[in-house]
Amino acid sequence: MKSNFIFCFACIGLLPFCQSVEDSSSSCTPSTLDGLECMIEVTTSKFWLHWKLDQVIGSIQLAGEAPATGWVNFGWGTRMVGAHVVMGSTSTSNQELQGATVHTLNDDYMAVPSSVFAIEDESVTEVDGRTILRFTRRDISDLNSTQEMLWSTMSESTPYTYHGTNRALFTVNFVTAENEGGGEGKDLKSLHQLHGFMMALGWGVLLPTGIFCARYFKNSAKFDPWSLEPQLWYRLHVSLQIAGLVFAIIGYIVALAEFDSGEHSDLHKNIGHSVIAIGLFQPLNGLVRPKIGAKFRRVWEWTHWVVGRGVIALAVYNIFLGFESYNDIYGDNSANPWPFVFVGWLALFGLVAIVFEFIEKPYARPFSGQIPANQEHEQAGTESKKDPSHSDL
Repeated sequence: MKSNFIFCFACIGLLPFCQSVEDSSSSCTPSTLDGLECMIEVTTSKFWLHWKLDQVIGSIQLAGEAPATGWVNFGWGTRMVGAHVVMGSTSTSNQELQGATVHTLNDDYMAVPSSVFAIEDESVTEVDGRTILRFTRRDISDLNSTQEMLWSTMSESTPYTYHGTNRALFTVNFVTAENEGGGEGKDLKSLHQLHGFMMALGWGVLLPTGIFCARYFKNSAKFDPWSLEPQLWYRLHVSLQIAGLVFAIIGYIVALAEFDSGEHSDLHKNIGHSVIAIGLFQPLNGLVRPKIGAKFRRVWEWTHWVVGRGVIALAVYNIFLGFESYNDIYGDNSANPWPFVFVGWLALFGLVAIVFEFIEKPYARPFSGQIPANQEHEQAGTESKKDPSHSDL
């Protein structure tokens, strides 16, 4: 009798715990897959997450469902690069990806095996154009905590094909079924193209053309329109430099606002930061140029000449690093014509510059401090308000 009395009190004491467990399972949307209990539609009509939690042994059965026939992956992480995901495909044309395996995406956008966690009972099935990736994970340290996760899918069989907007970040608590995020991802491909176009136009076209005008059009006797307006070369030079810098800054802002810090190599990012900083220094340097014949005029010419050409050379090198990074993310570079177009432009520009170097000797050689004839009045103390006095820039 006494033992029965103690048993009843024990059951009453465990009742709140039993009730909480029952509530946690009944509060979620029932899974449509056999053997699983809960589900959420992470991204409308694109990805569903199913699970069954076993808190006694600390394991969880998971399934990701997507309307894709190529590959599906989902797992843990706050950004694509460095996330640890389970990736799977039913494709027989990709032996490396066939089945389900744990991968991580490295800085070169290559999916490589990961040993951060192990999975069991993995399977990948395709039913009516929908791929279902299932596995069991037993090593989650705290199943009661909110999990930071992500997913992505692609209809093609290769795991390295860009997923476009078929990806999202989300959070979920497997006990309460509370979840956030999962909104459709941005198509970063168009943003990468915009960034690259702005940088190539600014650093590769407008800024070099501005230097070209300063070197070859300054009071040139062979270009009558230029000699009729001695300051025209200077106005072209300044206008092209400003326009080129504006386009470069727009491309820089796009990168800062839209791109993950881990999407590109540190070298590409660091050079990008550097050339923007130096590019902003150049116009400031132009504002403090000494008058013609002044003591530090030659030092200023040297600084402006070397820094201007040096930063453009560095920026052009970084543009090619960007092309390489773009290829790493989106695949076969032969399908992208822009690197070839850019190389063609640089070759044409270089050829024209060589021709001008031979047929049109620049009026003032670098660092000479030489005073152009049309500005001799400046030496007499009547310097014009606008000083088109760069030597060979």
